[in-house]
Amino acid sequence: MNKYHGQRELLFKNVALDCPWTASFFLQALTCIPPPEEKLCHKYQKRDNQIKRGNSEHLNPLSHHVRSLQVTWSGFCSMEKGGGSVFCEILRSCPRLENITISTVFRLACKEPILKALASKPFINEFVILNKPRGEQSSHQWLPREFAS
Repeated sequence: MNKYHGQRELLFKNVALDCPWTASFFLQALTCIPPPEEKLCHKYQKRDNQIKRGNSEHLNPLSHHVRSLQVTWSGFCSMEKGGGSVFCEILRSCPRLENITISTVFRLACKEPILKALASKPFINEFVILNKPRGEQSSHQWLPREFAS
């Protein structure tokens, strides 16, 4: 393993996503098409602008190094333009994910898709939802038992 590859592994190990835009770019990195000069990414198929789900052979090999995600988006996040669907795709694209910290208010409609994406993550050790500052109301409304297997 060369030094450059080791640095990329370290970069992917603990990922902080501060906005849906950053998350979108991170998702592209997880599912990228390989550059002609490097075979670092496996080609993935797109269908109706959706990434083919549940097939880790179509992921960038670096996606297997992601262990921790920190999501700190401002405002309320919906499934459409609010980044909820991108977050779910990121969860599906990180097969070895262990820790998730959320300091973002996801709308209640995001609950079921996020729980479904989490269901395929056998290595999750820690799932933390931080309170929003300044008395913002959480739209999570999720009970701890919903995360227990």
